[in-house]
Amino acid sequence: MPRRANHDLVTITGEVRGESASGLAWRFFDGTKVVWLPKSQCEWDADDRTMEMPEWLAREKELI
Repeated sequence: MPRRANHDLVTITGEVRGESASGLAWRFFDGTKVVWLPKSQCEWDADDRTMEMPEWLAREKELI
């Protein structure tokens, strides 16, 4: 996953419920709501069912 300097990462448990037609984003369900997350900013761990992303993105999507 591309990482930017000076950004804290957060990990959110949930499930991927699909991806965009372009293949550039995941449809992610955190147990409360569904949001679109850009694959370029996130890393999905299917074994742990966790999505790692920059804190700013998690706040923007109201996941934290």
